[in-house]
Amino acid sequence: MEFRNVSARFLKRTISRTIQVGCFLSLFCVGAFSQSSMVQAILGVQNNALYFLSPSTGAYVPVVTSTNPAASTITQNLLPNTQWQIFSKLSLIQKPTNTGGGLVTPLSVTSNTTGNNLTTFSTSSTTGLLVGDVVACAGTGVDAAIIRAPFRVTGITANTSFSGYMAFQGIPAASHAMTCGVYTVGDLTGTTGDGPDPWQKSNTLLLWREKDPSDLEPGSLYSLALKKGANTTEYFTYDVPLNQYQQFWGRTITFGAWVYQRTQGGAGTFQLCIISICSASGTGQSYGGFQWLEVTATIPNNTNPVYVTIETLGVQNDVYYISQPMLAFGTHLGLGNYVQNKGEYIQFINHINAPALNPFTGNMPSTAFPGSGGVDYGYELDIEALTAGQIASTVSAIQTQVEFTAPTTGFIIDFGTCMCASGATFGIELSTQVANLLTISQGLVPMDTYGYYLTGTSGYFVMYTGTGSPGATVSNITIDFSGARLN
Repeated sequence: MEFRNVSARFLKRTISRTIQVGCFLSLFCVGAFSQSSMVQAILGVQNNALYFLSPSTGAYVPVVTSTNPAASTITQNLLPNTQWQIFSKLSLIQKPTNTGGGLVTPLSVTSNTTGNNLTTFSTSSTTGLLVGDVVACAGTGVDAAIIRAPFRVTGITANTSFSGYMAFQGIPAASHAMTCGVYTVGDLTGTTGDGPDPWQKSNTLLLWREKDPSDLEPGSLYSLALKKGANTTEYFTYDVPLNQYQQFWGRTITFGAWVYQRTQGGAGTFQLCIISICSASGTGQSYGGFQWLEVTATIPNNTNPVYVTIETLGVQNDVYYISQPMLAFGTHLGLGNYVQNKGEYIQFINHINAPALNPFTGNMPSTAFPGSGGVDYGYELDIEALTAGQIASTVSAIQTQVEFTAPTTGFIIDFGTCMCASGATFGIELSTQVANLLTISQGLVPMDTYGYYLTGTSGYFVMYTGTGSPGATVSNITIDFSGARLN
């Protein structure tokens, strides 16, 4: 039995879902398999067949097979960024509650631990706080290691404390009282038409990325929360790019999505539309959770523009959660057949730069990374925390441009997944050939998607010097992000 490594991100998206797999070398076709204890199972392959190791019996359980190629209706998704991982035109906002009815109260912290990068904060209330939330702290006299940049929460003891790793491996030297805000990304002002890249919305419609389990449909990394800012119909829309119109002319397409209307103040619900052809209205709050709707239409020749939209038909302050939208050629999608295209790459509408990295000036650590042979010194960087949520921790690689002027020749700066005992996957490298001359490099920097640096936590990449100098001083490095591979 050969075992394949399955990432935490993959498991999160497959727990409680039906897996459909295609043919292996045209010899073995897999239909569907569903197991509620999948989170405990181990994926394996033997003789081109797919198995799970049962945690209760210890036996290998074969996936149910089928020789009928029509059994699978999975197809390519024509919609981008459907797990809501990129928000290049929106920024940090105070996190709403899981019902969307208010905001999570900033955390009143009485003290923090010292002497360790993993820092614990004491508080009497953790209401609304989740592991993975972005937190930023402030207060008089608060240690610089804490306030240098936001960080993500890695552990919570309810109404007692929460913990996180400080940015740039910072180690607090002193304990202080402080206030820590809890944040996500979105728009709570109702003054912009921007949504997650490249989606658009009615200006008055509020939205944000949501990760609370009560607001997620199985298979979701995140849901997108929409809160009505007006009593009239408001729209959440994807416009097909101009250069792709002809691919749609004369063809039949189907648009579907999961929608959960959590708050409903009147009779209005929601519907999905392809231009002017709309689905039946959703049931609304009484449905009690996510409802799948889809609509089919044939696009006439020369149609301009081509777009799909989710129409919110309720009244002001109604709240909806959107999950796993899908658009495909054909007459039917079917419940549960959502896919996010493997290797999906998205070019950001706006480039993103992290304030703490623009510019970056400071000393590299004096202790070498494990597994580097004692010659590499640098920082593990949290992409979601440093970009204030604009880039989610679940992306697999980021398109990065680095600019740097070094005072000496032969100064090297590298970027990669992580510098761990298990090794690293490299991204881009800058090596100065001439002192005091601007050096520029760009390319994809892979993320630590398997949690090698922090077990169970994805979303880190490493910046380090390969010059063998402990505590090397670097200054005026600028780092910008312009795209990402989402999975």
